[in-house]
Amino acid sequence: MLISYEHEFIFIHCRKTGGSSIMTRLAPCLGPDDILTGGWREAVRQGIAPNRRAWIDFIDTAGGWRSLQALPRNFDSHIPVSQLLKAVSRATGTRLRPYFDTDPAHPSAREIRDFDPDAWNRFFKFCFVRNPYERVVSDYLWRRHVETEAFSFSDFLEDMTRPPRDRRFAHVNADNWDMYTLNDEIAVDAVGRFENLNQDFSAILDRIGLYRPDDSMPHVKKSGTYDYRSFYTEEAVETVSSLFRKEIACFGYCF
Repeated sequence: MLISYEHEFIFIHCRKTGGSSIMTRLAPCLGPDDILTGGWREAVRQGIAPNRRAWIDFIDTAGGWRSLQALPRNFDSHIPVSQLLKAVSRATGTRLRPYFDTDPAHPSAREIRDFDPDAWNRFFKFCFVRNPYERVVSDYLWRRHVETEAFSFSDFLEDMTRPPRDRRFAHVNADNWDMYTLNDEIAVDAVGRFENLNQDFSAILDRIGLYRPDDSMPHVKKSGTYDYRSFYTEEAVETVSSLFRKEIACFGYCF
């Protein structure tokens, strides 16, 4: 998630829709008090320094410079940059946890609205969506990459049908629908499509006054080339069709 008080927009980071690349592109434009959750590590890897808000959150949540003593050090007593950035990246999310119960990086529209009603009512709000049949495969490949335990695509789908707090592999916010809707109605000003990412994002950048003719979208999380349909059985198609029926119906997606 990104809330820019500097440029008066809110980006809702729906999972597996190119959100990390979008936030990395937007990070250099952040004002000192803007909020970015779940994206600083990728931004820093592109040479973008955390803003004042990120460092203040780090100091406040980690107990100031004393927290650095707890971070692992290498042989010459220096703190590895990766460890420091991981701590900074976590800090804003930790500080916002009381407001965004499920996940500060991917909060619901209702949570963002309740966190800052004035910003919600005044700022330009946007998100991106993606064909759920393809998005679930992308999510599965990413989870399989970061988990130590091996599991199949069918295991992943079965896990996704469980209550959010009982899942082992699937994210607690597996469905993006509540992230950009209120009472099942779209509550943002623009919904871009992952399938048309560059063109839709350029139009949004123009709308918020941040478009540059030489813009290029950084691709910060690559999962390789694959045909998502090859992962599916008829039963798997039915499962995804049921789990994401609202989004599929709203945007006309199909297998």
